[in-house]
Amino acid sequence: MNKITNEMPFEVTITGIDGSGKSTTISDLVDRLSPHYVVAHSGRPSYVDGPDMNQRKYLFESSISSIDRMHEIGDELESKSAIALANIVNVALWGRRHEKIIKYYNPDIIFSGRHRTVDSAVYSTYYFPLTTQLPHTMRTSIAEGITKTGQPDLFVYLDIAPETAVKRIESRIEKENLKPETIRPKWKHMHENPEDLECLKEEYERILSRYKNLGWNIHTINVEESPQNEVVDKIEELIYKRII
Repeated sequence: MNKITNEMPFEVTITGIDGSGKSTTISDLVDRLSPHYVVAHSGRPSYVDGPDMNQRKYLFESSISSIDRMHEIGDELESKSAIALANIVNVALWGRRHEKIIKYYNPDIIFSGRHRTVDSAVYSTYYFPLTTQLPHTMRTSIAEGITKTGQPDLFVYLDIAPETAVKRIESRIEKENLKPETIRPKWKHMHENPEDLECLKEEYERILSRYKNLGWNIHTINVEESPQNEVVDKIEELIYKRII
């Protein structure tokens, strides 16, 4: 087993619009890295894996299931306010999950499939429409104050066309529905259509540009131009460049 010589785990954020492949990419990276390092994911689902574990251990399943159900009800009712509430609960519990995983499992590498500040600022434009009246700099500052999430050691943005993302989402849901059981239920969210995803994509690019100007080292990978294994290769290479 290798051990990263940092006191804190190496933190990796991978984000992008829905359908860009965040969860799949993180899962593939965990599969590759866990034979050598203790690796965790603090998002939904949360899990940890490592060289001394027989299989991936899923964490906080009850609370995550409750959040998923809140989202599902909100989508069924087509209620932006209900989903906004679920998002607020998720962001609050997500921070605690992240801290507890670090405390109790001491991972070498911990992934987040979204950034609490960036994604909160992006998705607030859809689920809190009044926030669109604020400059994006003010929205991100408010999100920073609430989430208190700084710059990760590695930040990767997965770039994809909204039309392609929707096709991926629909295909993923179809495949999940064929399985006898799944870790998390899949359904189509209110914003998962080309028009809304295009607006969210533009907001991502606007906010990430701001953070780049502040000195954040943000890597963009066009997932349409690279097959999945190459996307994972690129991120794995970025990780090893930083930890070795």
